[in-house]
Amino acid sequence: MGKNGRQVASLRRFSTFVSYLFCVVVVSLFFSTVLSAQVLINEVDADTPGSDDMEFIELYDGGGGNTPLDGLVVVLFNGADDQSYRAFDLDGFSTDSDGFFVLGNAGVANVDLVIPNNSLQNGADAVALYTGDASDFPNDTPVTTSNLIDALVYDTSDADDAGLLVLLNPNEPQVNENAGGDAALNSNQRFPNGSGGARNTSTYTQLPPTPGAANLVVQWSLTTSVSPAGGGSVTRDPDKSAYDDGESVDLTAIPNAGFEFVNWAGDLGGANSTDPSITVVMDQDRSLTAHFAAIQRKLTITVSPAGAGDVVVDPNKTSFADGETVHLTVAPHAGFFFDHWAGDIGTANPKAFSITLIMDQDRSVTAHFSSPTVPLLINELDADTPGSDDMEFIELYDGGAGHTSLDGLVLVLFNGGTDKSYRTFDLHGFSTDTDGFFVLGNAGVQNVDLVFGKSSLQNGADAAALFWADAGNFPNGTPVTTTNLVDALVYDTDDADDAGLLVLLNPGQPQVNENGGGDKDSHSNQRLPNGSGGRRNTDTYVQLPPTPGAPNTPPPPPRALTVSVTPNGGGTVKLNPDKATYD
Repeated sequence: MGKNGRQVASLRRFSTFVSYLFCVVVVSLFFSTVLSAQVLINEVDADTPGSDDMEFIELYDGGGGNTPLDGLVVVLFNGADDQSYRAFDLDGFSTDSDGFFVLGNAGVANVDLVIPNNSLQNGADAVALYTGDASDFPNDTPVTTSNLIDALVYDTSDADDAGLLVLLNPNEPQVNENAGGDAALNSNQRFPNGSGGARNTSTYTQLPPTPGAANLVVQWSLTTSVSPAGGGSVTRDPDKSAYDDGESVDLTAIPNAGFEFVNWAGDLGGANSTDPSITVVMDQDRSLTAHFAAIQRKLTITVSPAGAGDVVVDPNKTSFADGETVHLTVAPHAGFFFDHWAGDIGTANPKAFSITLIMDQDRSVTAHFSSPTVPLLINELDADTPGSDDMEFIELYDGGAGHTSLDGLVLVLFNGGTDKSYRTFDLHGFSTDTDGFFVLGNAGVQNVDLVFGKSSLQNGADAAALFWADAGNFPNGTPVTTTNLVDALVYDTDDADDAGLLVLLNPGQPQVNENGGGDKDSHSNQRLPNGSGGRRNTDTYVQLPPTPGAPNTPPPPPRALTVSVTPNGGGTVKLNPDKATYD
């Protein structure tokens, strides 16, 4: 060969070398691109509802997008013999703009390479991603790790397959698609999306399929309830039906009126069970119950001085539901009068015999009693007077002391038809006169101190009663009571006894008939001797001409009239009226 021939041969060899070097560089660059993109098996759904026509395998390049898949092959291995049963060549394909590539049945969303229905066995089986061609993996090719990029060994509640697990890194688990309890509706998917690394399966979880899309964030349900129903409510922030894994939720228990928060029960996750406002981290489904209880308010009753009286509590208990109503009524013992309430009585009248409280707080109430000297009596009453009843009166008497203050006293009139009050006179600011008398009556009555309208006194059976009390205790229609009663007169004009009024008197004392002397219009009922008989006793009342503002005095003894004729037989004297004695 000549010199020129040798030069040509050298050039040819150089050209061949350059071509070879170019191919090596291109192939190296290709595999460098694929590997740098970290294409992984990201999701597999082998067991789907019905006829397994929604199977798929999803690859993911980490999010780079549009990664060529030339030179890659997906191989399916059968766990029964640990040999391949199908291979899919990916030459000419690439991931989408989001980095996903889906091999799946025709009906699968976002499918890029359609595979026949029932292509994926349910396990224990494996899916593996290799560099190579489908021709490198004819059916029944044994499991190999040569050129292996990634693999998933999966099952549906099957035993581990040691022959397939060599496809994974040491100690990585076989993944059960039924681990969530619903293999047909869940897929095996990396979570977070694309996590875990090649040939690692520890980040796979079971969630509803997301072919060609990011694997869903794990979400957990939060169920809240209250006990008892109506005891309160629970607010949540944020308020939604499901929460992302790791999301924090603020819960607040709000009691309804009359209730108070007791505690939380359920999946607290370390939160303080007695704090009405808690925060839970949603790393599992959680169910919590807020327990409430009816607020109990305590009522404490004290009597001062001890033994002076009682307090009747209705309803009779010491603990009450919040907002419950309770009625308190005093009952003085003999020798004592109720004076006033003190303590937590709110806006109630401190002088009222009966008060009503709303138990919206713990309350401590004291009933104060006293034993004042009240020397007053009802001394005379004239209810039935001549004509239009314009001379009616009631006379009080202090025993002759004179100038006795009537502050704190009220005179109450009771109707025998209903045994309830029909009029009340507040005597505050008045006092008896020098001789000890005080007269309430019509304008024309002699010595009247407090004027009331004519026909104010009913004729009976009725009653007049003197109380050491506040007038507010006796609105019209108040039932008969002996609380703080000083004195009373139950009277009539030929009427039957009224048992409902007679309780105002001491036992055995009579109802007094103003017509007892046969002249009701001209007589009054009056104590005789003046001021006699004692409180709530009526057996010294008599019927005599009225003496308002003056002592009741007995009539002079009857006078005899002796007439004689002189001389005897000389004539007669006619008497008119003809009586043995005369007043």
